[in-house]
Amino acid sequence: METMRFDGAIMECGGAPFGIVHVTPPIPGNVRKMDFVVSLAERRFGNIPIVLAAQNQTDGSLVFFGREDHLRYLSGIPISDIPWKKYTVVK
Repeated sequence: METMRFDGAIMECGGAPFGIVHVTPPIPGNVRKMDFVVSLAERRFGNIPIVLAAQNQTDGSLVFFGREDHLRYLSGIPISDIPWKKYTVVK
């Protein structure tokens, strides 16, 4: 059984949960890989919306990809407030 490990978090926006998955920078440029990562994250987090987070290679900041309401929410909080954990999911 093959597994995938990732850093992620579960947050709430307007009382509804959503997941965050930290990915490497090439993934946000590849729709097929993004869909694959989201499907794996949904297996681990359940059927909640997923936001992908990638490190900006220019300045090291995190860039988020997902629903607009979640992106607005994340832009208003310090990155240190995201409760990152290590997760494992079976592929």
